[in-house]
Amino acid sequence: MVTIRALITQLTADLSTARYHKDGILEKSSALWPVDRLGFLTLQPARAQSDAGRIGDLCAVHYYIHDLTIGGKTVRCLMRGFRESLTTFKALENEHVAALFTQQIPIDEPVVFGVVAFQAKPMTRDATGKWIDWVPHDNTGPEALDICLVMARRNLAGKLTLPADWDGAGSTARLLGRPSEAVRNANLEVYATLLRFGNHDHP
Repeated sequence: MVTIRALITQLTADLSTARYHKDGILEKSSALWPVDRLGFLTLQPARAQSDAGRIGDLCAVHYYIHDLTIGGKTVRCLMRGFRESLTTFKALENEHVAALFTQQIPIDEPVVFGVVAFQAKPMTRDATGKWIDWVPHDNTGPEALDICLVMARRNLAGKLTLPADWDGAGSTARLLGRPSEAVRNANLEVYATLLRFGNHDHP
């Protein structure tokens, strides 16, 4: 597990060299507490790959939410799946890029525990420079992702023992409250930032 600061550092690095592909994933969740999903190609340094799996610098990264059972309780985690360049190039050659973004639990790693919500909203600028929602077109990716991560503090996380509890639908729903009031909920921690996608200028 990494700290929130380390997560943002990792996510920033992954996104800063991201390459848009039509089969990548920028999936918006419709859940009460959103659990978005990201899957994109990205340039990674040699030290991030194994000798056997490295044939270049183009890799794939997959961020998604997954429930793990720890000590008999459900713990909702943000996972990071990493596919090295050998696997990535094979997928590109065979036109199976989407397969890079499937869950592989034995390989993928939980990077943050106790996640109530994860949002990654793709954004772009309009002609006036204002940030607006990105709409896919002309194989052009977003300029940035508006990231929001909502975490359960330790005292609350210990009470969320079932998947329904993390969904805000269980008997502990009153402790989670409303998503719109998350920043005022003493049981929650909210982290928000705007991160650039690819070689665009910093937001």
